[in-house]
Amino acid sequence: MLWPLVRLGLRLLIGSWRLRVIGHAEELEPSQPVGPVIFAFWHSGLVPCGAALYRRRVSRGSSVTALVSRSGDGELVARAAQDFGFDTVRGSTSRGGFVALRSLRQALVRERRSVVIVPDGPRGPAGVAKPGIIQLAAVTGVPIVPLAAASSGAWRASSWDRTEMPRPFTRITVAVGAPERFERSAAPEEGAALLMKRLTELEVMAEAASSDRSRRAQSK
Repeated sequence: MLWPLVRLGLRLLIGSWRLRVIGHAEELEPSQPVGPVIFAFWHSGLVPCGAALYRRRVSRGSSVTALVSRSGDGELVARAAQDFGFDTVRGSTSRGGFVALRSLRQALVRERRSVVIVPDGPRGPAGVAKPGIIQLAAVTGVPIVPLAAASSGAWRASSWDRTEMPRPFTRITVAVGAPERFERSAAPEEGAALLMKRLTELEVMAEAASSDRSRRAQSK
């Protein structure tokens, strides 16, 4: 019964954020039709990175399918994602993983839809990528596009993932990495280590750009 109010609050909050995209911004705003990609970001950046995808792609008619766990928290995430125009596939490494990966493969290959995977979800450890995303990229031939976000002000959850919720009117910087392709012969563990490295580099880039942006704003 309270969900309509929550949804309205989320829309007002997201609309108040001042979003800036750096790096390979064209991956969020392709100037011409391109093939599907697999967007990846840590669970802690679920809200700001998800908001960037919504504002730069989904709201403009580009379909994106998100992998969401079958947990109770996942139910809330799935409802929010669907209300903001994302399609969802339910599953994780612990529950329904095989069926979920099969559905994601169909979305990528048959439907030519981009997908979103949080590689350290749904239970962590935080910042540790599971190999499933690499296996999906290798089997489909679809590149992974990593994202990381930094905010000038945010609340953080006390849970394992330290999920970030930017405050109203916050400046958010989203760093987008270059598409990363993986061959079918790629070792999933090595691919996961490379993805972790790329995400760490993007986190540093986003934090540096966000700090510089805040300093310039304060000096005006």
